Amino acid sequence: MQSKVPLDPIPSVVDGTVGKIAYVEAGNEGPCLLLVHGCPGSRRDFRWWMQDLSEWAHVIAVDMPGYGEARPTAFPPTTSGRSAYLSEVLDVAGVRKAYVVSHSFGSTVAVDFALRYSERVLGVGMLAPAGPRMHMGLRRFHGRSLFYRLATLPVVGDKALLRLKKAMTVAGFSKYLEPDEILRMLELLEHFRFRDYAAQLLDLEVPAWVAHAADDPFIEYAIVEELVACLGKPRFHVLGEGGHNIQKTMAVELNDALKAWICEP
Repeated sequence: MQSKVPLDPIPSVVDGTVGKIAYVEAGNEGPCLLLVHGCPGSRRDFRWWMQDLSEWAHVIAVDMPGYGEARPTAFPPTTSGRSAYLSEVLDVAGVRKAYVVSHSFGSTVAVDFALRYSERVLGVGMLAPAGPRMHMGLRRFHGRSLFYRLATLPVVGDKALLRLKKAMTVAGFSKYLEPDEILRMLELLEHFRFRDYAAQLLDLEVPAWVAHAADDPFIEYAIVEELVACLGKPRFHVLGEGGHNIQKTMAVELNDALKAWICEP
């Protein structure tokens, strides 16, 4: 069930060590939840979930480097660069430890962050997560490396990005995506390796919680089952429906499930 009230506070935007940092906060008591969106995406991906979460937790939703208000950015377009960014967000917000709750491709940085900054992570939550091998949404995107090379060329690059934006809109992504956000996505994918992520999943030692809808059109259920197997024994919350953006469509159910995992282990 979708929450009745979206929450989208005015973001705090500050200068980090190598680029802009942008995030919003809600709630001021309880455990800290650091919400990490997918690729592409923004903090607004969580606005239908934040109202419920903020009633029992201190919620921080970030704009990852190159998205939302955190652009332009000089943070490296790599998983390790994104992890360094999350650490700076917590520093700026005055938070020492948090539960890192991610959506979609954001799970890759949540896991990396939990391994590199284990002293700051209480647990990792994953909504409709990328798994240890390429999912359906990426397999459809056969020409991503070619698009990346074309996108960096003058004149041709602008046309390539506009063409890709149209294709992504048809596929279900936001029509408000900016060309530089799409370019950032291509940069991230160019540097990403699923085999490295699969190895990280096996190394993860903090508690984990996974939620996924059986009708997700981008990430198939079988791949999420493989992720769950890599993690050992995470709390696995399966939804019969809800699509890919379950933090919006199933906000009420996920709020109850996440709260139970954190507050009633």
